[in-house]
Amino acid sequence: MSTTTASTGEDVLATNGLTLVVKWSSQEYTIDSVTTDDTVCDFKNAIYKKTGVKPERQKLMGLKAAGKPVTDDTPLSKVDIRSNMKIMMIGSKEEDIAGVDLSPQDIPQVVNDFDIGDEVEMGNIPIQNRE
Repeated sequence: MSTTTASTGEDVLATNGLTLVVKWSSQEYTIDSVTTDDTVCDFKNAIYKKTGVKPERQKLMGLKAAGKPVTDDTPLSKVDIRSNMKIMMIGSKEEDIAGVDLSPQDIPQVVNDFDIGDEVEMGNIPIQNRE
């Protein structure tokens, strides 16, 4: 984020910018598009742009504000973070979740032999269903 000074017209780097490193899925992603004026929700949206994990599916580990867990509307200025801090994220992409909901197609036939009553004589039970 940069601002323009009125007297010189030069771009000056904002002093409240943060560079944070998010570790997810054995990789590290540098997030440098957030400032202390942004909220945790803004930070999650910046992570979404880098990783493809939707903000509602993200769990950021270790973020606290005054010793309490943060919410999406907590400003980053209130969160106990510093520049270049590594933050662990847990979450899944939508396309990874979609494949999990499908029923398997190649389930073998299962014979249920638990419903054979005690009154049935051993001679009447087919050999494949005997103990």
